[in-house]
Amino acid sequence: MAASGVLGQADFVTATTGATASTMNNAFGVAVDPTTGKLFVADRNNSRVLRFSSAAKLVDGSAAEAVLGQPDLTTVTANTGGISAATMNLPIRLFVDASGRLWVSDYQNRRILRFDGASAKANGAAADGVLGQPDFVTNTLGTTGAKISRPTGIFVDGTTLWVAERDNHRVLRFDNASAKANGDAADGVLGQPDFTTVTSGLSSTKMAEPFGVFVDANGRLWVSEDVNSRVIRFDGAAAKANGAAADGVLGQPDFTTGTYSTTQSQTGNVRGVWGDGLGRIYAVDEGNSRIMIYNNAASLANGANADNVLGQADFVTGTTATTATGFAFPNSMYIDNANNTIWVADAGN
Repeated sequence: MAASGVLGQADFVTATTGATASTMNNAFGVAVDPTTGKLFVADRNNSRVLRFSSAAKLVDGSAAEAVLGQPDLTTVTANTGGISAATMNLPIRLFVDASGRLWVSDYQNRRILRFDGASAKANGAAADGVLGQPDFVTNTLGTTGAKISRPTGIFVDGTTLWVAERDNHRVLRFDNASAKANGDAADGVLGQPDFTTVTSGLSSTKMAEPFGVFVDANGRLWVSEDVNSRVIRFDGAAAKANGAAADGVLGQPDFTTGTYSTTQSQTGNVRGVWGDGLGRIYAVDEGNSRIMIYNNAASLANGANADNVLGQADFVTGTTATTATGFAFPNSMYIDNANNTIWVADAGN
């Protein structure tokens, strides 16, 4: 299926990097504000988050209306960014909750930023809260419930924030997240038995570089793993004990196989995962420049075949392309169920 539109480039066949209101350099994350319809894009290598109006987001190559992480739409502190309440260093994933709060995984600064009322923020506005570090000017490593090391995917389910943490090979759970003080500790962890263990692994209780998280309408947590080339499922995740085992797996036949593959049942490095209102799960298979789609995913057996694919013409091709039907290393996605729309952060293009 061909894409319907494009942002960051003037058309589907151009893939030049840029740092203006209408160009990007490594789009890594995308989210829609459910309260306003405005679109947010994590422009990773420009260390900023772009905001597009609800109308402009549907116009090919249109300009962003505002920016966070930089003082304006023409200033870019590329790749190094900054560390303060108003700057970022390689932001890679976004989520806007039901109250219009924007959550940003500020990857290189090892923290999660919160912007209240993000759709109305002025250019370069300061964040309202931070998790993973005690304040807005600290960036230190740590292996505790209060420290984060290179956060990737984020998702807010009701009032609960889930954070995939690449370097510590775990997913953290923050209950009543918006009410937490700066630097407050997480309330739960999956992928590790406790908050002080950070070893990677390939099993139903271990992870290796988790990159994406999604929670469906029935409280199932889906986690995509880069190194283990799979998506794992935790039923009733919010009530799971620390270190609990996953309940299912897609992309691999079982919990002890992690083969990188280009088939209908196995994947490459899966950087993102999302779901729609009809129970489908979408695995963003960056290594194969494709998105695998699983119908009625929660009912599928481990290692089930995908039903459809985006970005490739079949299940055995994994080439990059700069077209309306192809991707170059897609990294994440977002589904706007209200408008029946899929948004894909096509990083390589």
